[in-house]
Amino acid sequence: MKRVTSILLLTTILLFGCSDSDVAHADDNPGTKTEDYIYNPSQANELKAILNGKLVAGDIVYLADGTYKDLQLTFTGKGTASKPIVLKAKNPGKVILTGALNIKIGGEYLVVDGLVLKDGQAASGSDIIEFRSSSSNFASNCRLTNTVIDNCNHPDESYRTSTSKSERWVMLYGKNNRVDHCYFTNKVNGGVLLMVNISAEGSRVNNHIIDYNFFSNRPLFSPGNNAEIIRLGDSSTSQESCNTVVENNFFNACDGEVEIISIKSCNNIIRKNVFYESQGSVVCRHGNDNVIESNAFIGNNIKNTGGVRIINQGHKVYNNYFQDLQGTSSYSALCIMTAVFEKPTSATDKGREPLNAYHRVKDVDICYNTFVNCKNIDLGKVSSYTYPSDNPYFPGTKVTGTLKPECTVAYNVFYNPSSNSILNRIGSNDEFITYAGNLVKFKQALTLDGFEVKELDFQKNTSGAGKGFYALKNTSNSILSATQNTISFSYVVNDITGSTRSGTKDSGAYQYANKGLSFTIAPPSKCGVSWYSALTSERTIIDSKTVF
Repeated sequence: MKRVTSILLLTTILLFGCSDSDVAHADDNPGTKTEDYIYNPSQANELKAILNGKLVAGDIVYLADGTYKDLQLTFTGKGTASKPIVLKAKNPGKVILTGALNIKIGGEYLVVDGLVLKDGQAASGSDIIEFRSSSSNFASNCRLTNTVIDNCNHPDESYRTSTSKSERWVMLYGKNNRVDHCYFTNKVNGGVLLMVNISAEGSRVNNHIIDYNFFSNRPLFSPGNNAEIIRLGDSSTSQESCNTVVENNFFNACDGEVEIISIKSCNNIIRKNVFYESQGSVVCRHGNDNVIESNAFIGNNIKNTGGVRIINQGHKVYNNYFQDLQGTSSYSALCIMTAVFEKPTSATDKGREPLNAYHRVKDVDICYNTFVNCKNIDLGKVSSYTYPSDNPYFPGTKVTGTLKPECTVAYNVFYNPSSNSILNRIGSNDEFITYAGNLVKFKQALTLDGFEVKELDFQKNTSGAGKGFYALKNTSNSILSATQNTISFSYVVNDITGSTRSGTKDSGAYQYANKGLSFTIAPPSKCGVSWYSALTSERTIIDSKTVF
């Protein structure tokens, strides 16, 4: 270890509130004098010792260039907002961690910055990165930033063919933590990539932020379950408030399973993300009162590219843009489910009405979204549930959901002039859905209350800014105005461009007056790290097709 004198000023706004273009790192700004520590790959024991509670606020530990094998660290300490304790690569991209890996982060205002975890695996009995140092010591106001996890998969083939074994990359516990500007790629084993765990009271209402990350190259997991990119909670804690924000992330070729983001808790926000050529959807699987707004789903006509699937109550889905999605059924651009049971209460017998079943869609708003050249909308898809064999009441019994959704679908735009209709009304399962102010353009006229035929003209831009997106070519400023405009959604004050919806709100994701403006979504150039060649290559391929 070498100790050198350094200069540090790291303010709260730079560390935990930086913009997409200003990623703050621990030695970016002059100010308070502190001691730095530098370790190389031969000094793993010394590194482990100093990270485990020996550092004070403002200390920085640098990792020198090289390959660190089987590194398992417990990073604890108590920094402050203005003087966090930082573990970082001296030169991002040149510090490689491989082999059996585990980094535990437990304390306050701790930062891990600039590492590459590549061609390794989770150490036995661990997740690769955990925001806790023990089962009771959770992280608070800590941050993982500017870091890469690439192809860290257990070599045992059964991890790729069975749900009985799994490997998780990042597990968030505690409160007020952030994962940002990271690149996660080439996960092939079973197991969620990034999970927010709210099993303990100290991890609920957590206010975590997951932002400006680039998730990619998650191939199809053959068992078809337990391969989400992000999961917020699980069924056992699904009625608890999580309060995590997932925003300004880019998801490219994330095909692991039908749930790209699996929401299994309450009061989360999913906004301003891009889901690009990814076979799956954002799914409100369990829990209530979640918000999905101002996201872009770009399928480029790849099979099973999906949008949003709705189960449970109180959700708001608005200002989203769906384009060229080819998914059907659970992979549809929009899928609203029937249910097996009503919403759980404190008196619900969980043996008869398990938390991992399907619960009634109710008091859900799906409004001001735009669907362009998507293949299918499922309205009332039938659900089912099979009791486990050890259930005391109905062992091994399969039951079909008959509880019809009670929600509102209003002021959306549905455009697909090559299809007779993309609205798949399944029997009478949508009879309790309220439709209002929706604008449609299909091959044949649609006669359904709450839908109005408009001669919409969307054309795909082939060059320049907005290449790959459909632009509305109509010149009438009333083309997005619905004749029926009687339901008020007071929380919808802006559109997907971030501009105010002045006057009467137009149907669709953006006001006609703002149709030439860029969406406020995260482009690939703003997500992930700037120094990793594999990500640079991915961005180049995406930019050749779509200019954000």
